[in-house]
Amino acid sequence: MKENRIYIMKFRATQEEKAVIMEKVIDAGMNISEYLINQLTRAVNSGYIQAVNLHETEEVLSQLWQSLNSLRQDVR
Repeated sequence: MKENRIYIMKFRATQEEKAVIMEKVIDAGMNISEYLINQLTRAVNSGYIQAVNLHETEEVLSQLWQSLNSLRQDVR
């Protein structure tokens, strides 16, 4: 059973970039979501880009969120 896709991811492209992407999607016999995920995976696996570990960023954002909530409570 296919997993429901509930997240929308957007990015901007020129008309020419969109045409190239759509041509490659068709040639690969995939839908655009599958193709883009496939290309990201290939880039990581080939070492072209590195996967980013966002654990530290998540921790800082969590602390910031807690501080903002605390500040909001103090203002009330």
